[in-house]
Amino acid sequence: MKTRAITEGALLAAITVITALISNYIPFMSVLIFFLPVPCVILYQRHGLAVAAVSSGAAILILLLFMDPISVVSIGLFSSFPGLVLGWCYKKKKDGFFRLCAGYVIYLCVFILAILLFQLVSGVSFMEDYINTLNEASSGVMQVYQSSGVLSTDQIASLQTEVDSLMTSFKLMLPACFLLIPFFMSWFTIVLCDYTLRKLRISFYPLTPLYEWQLPRSFKLFSVVLIIGTAVLMYGFPDVSETYSVTIMAVLSVIFGLMGFSFIFWLTRLKLAGKGKWLRIMSVILCLLIPVLFEVVLFIGMLDVYMGLRRFFIKS
Repeated sequence: MKTRAITEGALLAAITVITALISNYIPFMSVLIFFLPVPCVILYQRHGLAVAAVSSGAAILILLLFMDPISVVSIGLFSSFPGLVLGWCYKKKKDGFFRLCAGYVIYLCVFILAILLFQLVSGVSFMEDYINTLNEASSGVMQVYQSSGVLSTDQIASLQTEVDSLMTSFKLMLPACFLLIPFFMSWFTIVLCDYTLRKLRISFYPLTPLYEWQLPRSFKLFSVVLIIGTAVLMYGFPDVSETYSVTIMAVLSVIFGLMGFSFIFWLTRLKLAGKGKWLRIMSVILCLLIPVLFEVVLFIGMLDVYMGLRRFFIKS
Protein backbone atom coordinates (compact mmCIF):
# COMPACT_ATOMS: atom_id res chain seq x y z
CA MET A 1 0.00 0.00 0.00
CA LYS A 2 1.09 3.56 -0.64
CA THR A 3 1.94 5.86 2.26
CA ARG A 4 -0.99 8.14 1.43
CA ALA A 5 -3.42 5.22 1.43
CA ILE A 6 -2.12 4.01 4.81
CA THR A 7 -2.37 7.50 6.30
CA GLU A 8 -5.91 8.09 5.05
CA GLY A 9 -6.94 4.59 6.14
CA ALA A 10 -5.67 5.18 9.67
CA LEU A 11 -7.35 8.59 9.85
CA LEU A 12 -10.72 7.34 8.64
CA ALA A 13 -10.49 4.29 10.92
CA ALA A 14 -10.06 6.69 13.84
CA ILE A 15 -13.08 8.68 12.66
CA THR A 16 -15.11 5.47 12.45
CA VAL A 17 -14.10 4.49 16.00
CA ILE A 18 -14.96 7.93 17.44
CA THR A 19 -18.30 8.01 15.62
CA ALA A 20 -19.17 4.50 16.81
CA LEU A 21 -18.32 5.34 20.42
CA ILE A 22 -20.40 8.52 20.33
CA SER A 23 -23.39 6.75 18.76
CA ASN A 24 -23.15 3.93 21.31
CA TYR A 25 -22.68 5.89 24.54
CA ILE A 26 -24.69 9.06 23.85
CA PRO A 27 -28.35 8.04 23.28
CA PHE A 28 -29.49 11.09 21.30
CA MET A 29 -26.44 10.74 19.02
CA SER A 30 -27.31 7.20 17.92
CA VAL A 31 -28.38 8.65 14.56
CA LEU A 32 -24.66 8.80 13.73
CA ILE A 33 -24.85 5.10 12.90
CA PHE A 34 -25.88 6.22 9.40
CA PHE A 35 -22.47 7.89 9.04
CA LEU A 36 -20.44 4.77 9.88
CA PRO A 37 -20.25 3.39 6.29
CA VAL A 38 -19.12 6.76 4.87
CA PRO A 39 -15.36 6.44 5.72
CA CYS A 40 -15.31 3.00 4.13
CA VAL A 41 -16.99 4.38 0.99
CA ILE A 42 -14.43 7.20 0.76
CA LEU A 43 -11.50 4.80 1.07
CA TYR A 44 -12.96 2.38 -1.49
CA GLN A 45 -13.52 5.26 -3.90
CA ARG A 46 -10.01 6.67 -3.49
CA HIS A 47 -7.83 3.59 -2.89
CA GLY A 48 -9.82 0.44 -3.64
CA LEU A 49 -11.14 -2.60 -1.78
CA ALA A 50 -7.98 -3.62 0.10
CA VAL A 51 -7.46 -0.30 1.87
CA ALA A 52 -11.16 0.02 2.75
CA ALA A 53 -11.33 -3.54 4.13
CA VAL A 54 -8.13 -3.19 6.19
CA SER A 55 -9.26 0.16 7.63
CA SER A 56 -12.67 -1.29 8.58
CA GLY A 57 -11.02 -4.30 10.21
CA ALA A 58 -8.65 -2.06 12.17
CA ALA A 59 -11.57 0.06 13.40
CA ILE A 60 -13.39 -3.06 14.61
CA LEU A 61 -10.29 -4.31 16.48
CA ILE A 62 -9.83 -0.94 18.18
CA LEU A 63 -13.51 -0.87 19.21
CA LEU A 64 -12.98 -4.19 21.04
CA LEU A 65 -10.87 -2.26 23.56
CA PHE A 66 -13.79 -0.01 24.52
CA MET A 67 -16.97 -2.03 23.92
CA ASP A 68 -18.33 -5.52 24.45
CA PRO A 69 -17.91 -7.99 21.54
CA ILE A 70 -21.63 -8.18 20.72
CA SER A 71 -21.90 -4.41 20.28
CA VAL A 72 -18.72 -4.36 18.20
CA VAL A 73 -20.03 -7.12 15.92
CA SER A 74 -23.29 -5.17 15.46
CA ILE A 75 -21.43 -1.98 14.58
CA GLY A 76 -19.11 -3.90 12.28
CA LEU A 77 -22.06 -5.41 10.42
CA PHE A 78 -23.78 -2.05 9.95
CA SER A 79 -20.63 -0.20 8.90
CA SER A 80 -18.32 -2.56 7.00
CA PHE A 81 -20.71 -4.47 4.74
CA PRO A 82 -22.81 -1.46 3.60
CA GLY A 83 -19.62 0.60 3.28
CA LEU A 84 -17.88 -1.95 1.06
CA VAL A 85 -20.95 -2.57 -1.12
CA LEU A 86 -21.74 1.12 -1.56
CA GLY A 87 -18.04 1.86 -2.06
CA TRP A 88 -18.02 -0.60 -4.95
CA CYS A 89 -21.12 1.10 -6.40
CA TYR A 90 -19.46 4.54 -6.25
CA LYS A 91 -16.21 3.16 -7.65
CA LYS A 92 -18.04 1.62 -10.62
CA LYS A 93 -20.00 4.85 -11.24
CA LYS A 94 -23.38 3.26 -10.61
CA ASP A 95 -26.36 5.61 -10.64
CA GLY A 96 -28.30 6.67 -7.54
CA PHE A 97 -31.17 4.23 -8.03
CA PHE A 98 -28.78 1.28 -8.32
CA ARG A 99 -26.97 2.39 -5.15
CA LEU A 100 -30.29 2.76 -3.32
CA CYS A 101 -31.34 -0.78 -4.29
CA ALA A 102 -27.90 -2.22 -3.46
CA GLY A 103 -27.94 -0.46 -0.09
CA TYR A 104 -31.41 -1.77 0.65
CA VAL A 105 -30.42 -5.35 -0.13
CA ILE A 106 -27.23 -5.24 1.95
CA TYR A 107 -28.96 -3.59 4.93
CA LEU A 108 -31.73 -6.19 4.74
CA CYS A 109 -29.14 -8.98 4.69
CA VAL A 110 -27.33 -7.35 7.63
CA PHE A 111 -30.59 -7.25 9.60
CA ILE A 112 -31.19 -10.95 8.91
CA LEU A 113 -27.60 -11.82 9.85
CA ALA A 114 -27.84 -9.75 13.06
CA ILE A 115 -31.04 -11.56 14.06
CA LEU A 116 -29.47 -14.96 13.37
CA LEU A 117 -26.39 -14.05 15.43
CA PHE A 118 -28.63 -12.80 18.25
CA GLN A 119 -30.51 -16.09 18.32
CA LEU A 120 -27.27 -18.08 18.12
CA VAL A 121 -25.62 -16.21 21.01
CA SER A 122 -28.65 -15.82 23.28
CA GLY A 123 -30.41 -19.08 22.42
CA VAL A 124 -33.70 -17.16 22.37
CA SER A 125 -35.98 -16.63 19.39
CA PHE A 126 -35.97 -13.00 18.24
CA MET A 127 -39.75 -12.96 17.87
CA GLU A 128 -40.27 -14.47 21.32
CA ASP A 129 -37.90 -11.93 22.87
CA TYR A 130 -39.65 -9.07 21.05
CA ILE A 131 -43.11 -10.23 22.16
CA ASN A 132 -41.94 -10.79 25.74
CA THR A 133 -40.45 -7.29 25.80
CA LEU A 134 -43.75 -5.80 24.62
CA ASN A 135 -45.71 -7.79 27.20
CA GLU A 136 -43.39 -6.73 30.01
CA ALA A 137 -43.63 -3.10 28.92
CA SER A 138 -47.44 -3.18 28.82
CA SER A 139 -47.59 -4.93 32.21
CA GLY A 140 -45.29 -2.32 33.72
CA VAL A 141 -47.45 0.53 32.43
CA MET A 142 -50.62 -1.04 33.84
CA GLN A 143 -49.00 -1.70 37.22
CA VAL A 144 -48.00 1.96 37.50
CA TYR A 145 -51.55 3.15 36.85
CA GLN A 146 -53.10 0.52 39.13
CA SER A 147 -50.78 1.33 42.03
CA SER A 148 -51.24 5.09 41.65
CA GLY A 149 -54.96 4.91 42.40
CA VAL A 150 -55.66 7.84 40.10
CA LEU A 151 -57.95 5.95 37.72
CA SER A 152 -61.21 4.18 38.54
CA THR A 153 -61.83 0.50 37.84
CA ASP A 154 -63.68 1.27 34.61
CA GLN A 155 -60.90 3.58 33.44
CA ILE A 156 -58.30 0.93 34.23
CA ALA A 157 -60.28 -1.61 32.18
CA SER A 158 -60.57 0.84 29.27
CA LEU A 159 -56.85 1.64 29.44
CA GLN A 160 -56.01 -2.08 29.49
CA THR A 161 -58.03 -2.53 26.30
CA GLU A 162 -56.19 0.33 24.61
CA VAL A 163 -52.79 -0.97 25.72
CA ASP A 164 -53.62 -4.48 24.46
CA SER A 165 -54.71 -3.01 21.12
CA LEU A 166 -51.48 -1.02 20.89
CA MET A 167 -49.36 -4.07 21.68
CA THR A 168 -51.19 -6.05 18.99
CA SER A 169 -50.47 -3.28 16.48
CA PHE A 170 -46.77 -3.34 17.38
CA LYS A 171 -46.66 -7.10 16.79
CA LEU A 172 -48.44 -6.81 13.45
CA MET A 173 -46.17 -3.96 12.30
CA LEU A 174 -42.91 -5.84 12.93
CA PRO A 175 -42.66 -7.40 9.41
CA ALA A 176 -43.42 -4.03 7.80
CA CYS A 177 -40.71 -2.36 9.89
CA PHE A 178 -38.33 -5.15 8.94
CA LEU A 179 -38.94 -4.38 5.25
CA LEU A 180 -39.01 -0.57 5.46
CA ILE A 181 -36.19 0.29 7.87
CA PRO A 182 -33.41 -0.99 5.52
CA PHE A 183 -34.78 1.29 2.78
CA PHE A 184 -34.57 4.41 4.93
CA MET A 185 -31.15 3.40 6.26
CA SER A 186 -29.92 2.96 2.68
CA TRP A 187 -31.42 6.30 1.63
CA PHE A 188 -29.95 8.28 4.54
CA THR A 189 -26.54 6.64 4.14
CA ILE A 190 -26.42 7.44 0.42
CA VAL A 191 -27.45 11.05 1.08
CA LEU A 192 -24.56 11.36 3.56
CA CYS A 193 -22.14 9.68 1.15
CA ASP A 194 -23.20 11.98 -1.71
CA TYR A 195 -22.78 15.05 0.49
CA THR A 196 -19.33 13.96 1.73
CA LEU A 197 -18.00 12.98 -1.69
CA ARG A 198 -19.30 16.25 -3.14
CA LYS A 199 -17.38 18.19 -0.48
CA LEU A 200 -14.26 16.16 -1.31
CA ARG A 201 -14.80 16.95 -5.01
CA ILE A 202 -14.95 13.28 -6.00
CA SER A 203 -16.98 12.66 -9.15
CA PHE A 204 -20.03 10.37 -8.95
CA TYR A 205 -23.63 10.14 -10.14
CA PRO A 206 -25.74 11.77 -7.40
CA LEU A 207 -28.97 10.30 -6.10
CA THR A 208 -32.05 11.82 -7.72
CA PRO A 209 -33.59 14.42 -5.35
CA LEU A 210 -36.91 13.48 -3.75
CA TYR A 211 -38.84 16.15 -5.68
CA GLU A 212 -37.94 14.35 -8.94
CA TRP A 213 -39.07 10.91 -7.75
CA GLN A 214 -41.89 9.45 -9.83
CA LEU A 215 -43.15 5.90 -10.01
CA PRO A 216 -43.22 4.05 -13.34
CA ARG A 217 -46.55 3.48 -15.06
CA SER A 218 -46.31 -0.27 -14.43
CA PHE A 219 -46.58 0.42 -10.69
CA LYS A 220 -50.10 1.81 -11.11
CA LEU A 221 -51.59 -1.47 -12.30
CA PHE A 222 -49.48 -3.49 -9.87
CA SER A 223 -50.55 -1.39 -6.88
CA VAL A 224 -54.23 -1.56 -7.86
CA VAL A 225 -54.08 -5.35 -8.10
CA LEU A 226 -52.21 -5.49 -4.79
CA ILE A 227 -54.75 -3.27 -3.00
CA ILE A 228 -57.73 -5.20 -4.39
CA GLY A 229 -56.10 -8.52 -3.51
CA THR A 230 -55.34 -7.36 0.02
CA ALA A 231 -58.91 -6.09 0.48
CA VAL A 232 -60.30 -9.43 -0.70
CA LEU A 233 -58.07 -11.29 1.76
CA MET A 234 -59.02 -8.98 4.62
CA TYR A 235 -62.78 -9.14 4.15
CA GLY A 236 -63.33 -12.38 2.24
CA PHE A 237 -60.87 -14.67 4.02
CA PRO A 238 -60.63 -13.63 7.68
CA ASP A 239 -58.67 -16.78 8.50
CA VAL A 240 -55.71 -15.51 6.47
CA SER A 241 -52.98 -13.99 8.62
CA GLU A 242 -53.70 -10.34 9.40
CA THR A 243 -49.97 -9.66 9.40
CA TYR A 244 -49.87 -10.00 5.59
CA SER A 245 -52.52 -7.36 4.95
CA VAL A 246 -51.07 -4.97 7.55
CA THR A 247 -47.59 -5.32 6.02
CA ILE A 248 -48.81 -4.68 2.46
CA MET A 249 -50.85 -1.64 3.46
CA ALA A 250 -47.98 -0.21 5.53
CA VAL A 251 -45.54 -0.54 2.61
CA LEU A 252 -48.02 1.05 0.19
CA SER A 253 -48.71 3.86 2.66
CA VAL A 254 -45.00 4.68 2.85
CA ILE A 255 -44.68 4.60 -0.95
CA PHE A 256 -47.65 6.92 -1.50
CA GLY A 257 -46.49 9.11 1.38
CA LEU A 258 -43.09 9.55 -0.27
CA MET A 259 -44.82 10.39 -3.55
CA GLY A 260 -46.93 12.95 -1.69
CA PHE A 261 -43.83 14.61 -0.25
CA SER A 262 -42.21 14.42 -3.68
CA PHE A 263 -45.13 16.34 -5.19
CA ILE A 264 -45.14 18.94 -2.39
CA PHE A 265 -41.38 19.49 -2.72
CA TRP A 266 -41.71 19.73 -6.51
CA LEU A 267 -44.59 22.22 -6.28
CA THR A 268 -42.81 24.48 -3.79
CA ARG A 269 -39.71 24.54 -5.98
CA LEU A 270 -41.86 25.38 -9.00
CA LYS A 271 -43.98 28.11 -7.42
CA LEU A 272 -41.58 29.59 -4.88
CA ALA A 273 -38.47 29.55 -7.09
CA GLY A 274 -36.24 27.78 -4.58
CA LYS A 275 -37.43 29.79 -1.57
CA GLY A 276 -39.60 27.06 -0.09
CA LYS A 277 -36.86 25.14 1.77
CA TRP A 278 -38.26 25.87 5.23
CA LEU A 279 -41.78 25.10 4.03
CA ARG A 280 -40.61 21.66 2.89
CA ILE A 281 -38.86 21.02 6.20
CA MET A 282 -41.90 22.13 8.20
CA SER A 283 -44.22 19.94 6.13
CA VAL A 284 -42.17 16.86 7.04
CA ILE A 285 -41.98 17.80 10.74
CA LEU A 286 -45.72 18.52 10.98
CA CYS A 287 -46.61 15.24 9.28
CA LEU A 288 -44.44 13.36 11.78
CA LEU A 289 -46.12 15.15 14.70
CA ILE A 290 -49.71 15.19 13.39
CA PRO A 291 -50.77 11.84 11.84
CA VAL A 292 -53.84 13.38 10.15
CA LEU A 293 -51.56 15.55 8.00
CA PHE A 294 -49.70 12.46 6.82
CA GLU A 295 -53.04 11.05 5.63
CA VAL A 296 -53.45 14.20 3.52
CA VAL A 297 -49.94 13.80 2.09
CA LEU A 298 -50.68 10.13 1.37
CA PHE A 299 -53.85 11.10 -0.52
CA ILE A 300 -51.89 13.71 -2.53
CA GLY A 301 -49.35 11.03 -3.38
CA MET A 302 -52.08 8.69 -4.63
CA LEU A 303 -53.54 11.46 -6.80
CA ASP A 304 -50.12 12.22 -8.27
CA VAL A 305 -49.42 8.55 -8.99
CA TYR A 306 -52.77 7.74 -10.61
CA MET A 307 -53.78 11.12 -12.11
CA GLY A 308 -50.45 12.85 -12.73
CA LEU A 309 -51.08 16.09 -10.82
CA ARG A 310 -47.85 17.66 -12.01
CA ARG A 311 -49.03 18.00 -15.60
CA PHE A 312 -51.87 20.31 -14.49
CA PHE A 313 -49.45 22.69 -12.78
CA ILE A 314 -46.96 22.58 -15.64
CA LYS A 315 -49.71 23.59 -18.08
CA SER A 316 -50.83 26.42 -15.81
